[in-house]
Amino acid sequence: MYAWVKEHAPEYEAAFVALIYYPAAGTLNLTRMHLLAGMNQYLAKLGALHANDYGDAVEQCLKRDRELVTAYHQMDHGRWNGMGASEHIGFVHWNEDECLNPVIHRVLPADKPRLVVTVDQTMQHAEGSPWLTESMKLPDFLDPACRSAGITLYGLSECEAAYEVTEKPEWLSVWPMQGVLDGKKHNYEKLELVINRERWAMNRDGNTGTSACGVLEIKTPSGCCRIDIPVCENLPEVQEGTFVDTAGYIVMEAEHYADRKDGYAADGKREGKNEKVRFQCIRDYGKTRSAMKAFPVTAYGVPGENAPYLEYHFWVSKPGGYVLTLYMQPSNPVANDQKLCYGVQNNGGEIRIYNAVPEGYRIGDQGEFWAKGVLDQIRRQEIPVSCRSGINRLRIYSVTPGFVLEKLLIRPEGTDVPESYLGPKETYHT
Repeated sequence: MYAWVKEHAPEYEAAFVALIYYPAAGTLNLTRMHLLAGMNQYLAKLGALHANDYGDAVEQCLKRDRELVTAYHQMDHGRWNGMGASEHIGFVHWNEDECLNPVIHRVLPADKPRLVVTVDQTMQHAEGSPWLTESMKLPDFLDPACRSAGITLYGLSECEAAYEVTEKPEWLSVWPMQGVLDGKKHNYEKLELVINRERWAMNRDGNTGTSACGVLEIKTPSGCCRIDIPVCENLPEVQEGTFVDTAGYIVMEAEHYADRKDGYAADGKREGKNEKVRFQCIRDYGKTRSAMKAFPVTAYGVPGENAPYLEYHFWVSKPGGYVLTLYMQPSNPVANDQKLCYGVQNNGGEIRIYNAVPEGYRIGDQGEFWAKGVLDQIRRQEIPVSCRSGINRLRIYSVTPGFVLEKLLIRPEGTDVPESYLGPKETYHT
């Protein structure tokens, strides 16, 4: 687009750069830099030489940032010279004091052939040494909709390190089956795993000894890595739009509700008629996909009377205590009462009202809860719920303005889910 503007509308080039190109290109470049820095730090902890490639890429992003600033200063005969001179990376305070560019790790190669096997999308890793029995698990195929998954091998030295897949289930294809990492031009290898669910089902139903869990073994210079591969079986028959617990927890994007009901405003009428209030989807908003918010934005509601709600259907095998985590936009209360409330009702039980902000909530430099929401761009709140075996129906009510729901997580009490900045990805639903 920039090239088009320069060629066809040069009189608007300065305005285009100032209002669109510089903010967009600069933000994209810095976002990429921070992602690359994260990968550099993660791989450096494993001793993987591929971390150095990410470190080099971070340095290129920093160089690109300086080029963008210089070009911005020179635009339109220096019209905005100095406007980009302030620090704008790695803030830890409201101002530039103590801000830092990304810290890059450099990995020195090991002295003998070594590689590490990692399970993609997890923190699991192992070298295969017999002294450390580090059995790993690839959970991807617990999602019945998943057809492929990945395992990545990283070289830890510049010596040639060979690997070979020595055992796998017959219903699983793996490519490549063997190879060599040299830590230089070829310092990592991604193995693609593809499941043939029809063959898996035939083996299981045929009682040939294939269980709900297969085993993948990879021979390495240090020994052998074992990876268990569980596969979901015996799915219940449920209605469309129902989430089924196949992974030990359930994650639902807010827009994937099974039912919803509109309400009406509790504090006013227009032309003699109650004003309709309904949840609407805000596309491409939030951490992962979208968000749900009640409109009009000024409406208050009373759950069970006039408040709109979203209803989610989910299936669990075991009854008992669960923890519901709501992922919400870090909104501020719209009134001085410091209330940002919503209602929760499970299986037709009591409707409980929760405030998304704590008592004494403050906005500003001394407001730690507020600051965390601003930095993380998300607010999480955990709520105990009781679930029954089979289908459960969960309703979320909008009570005060400002409540914006992005995602829901349900897990059994006493269990954890894989930690991640964006939260676990959405699980299986019909």
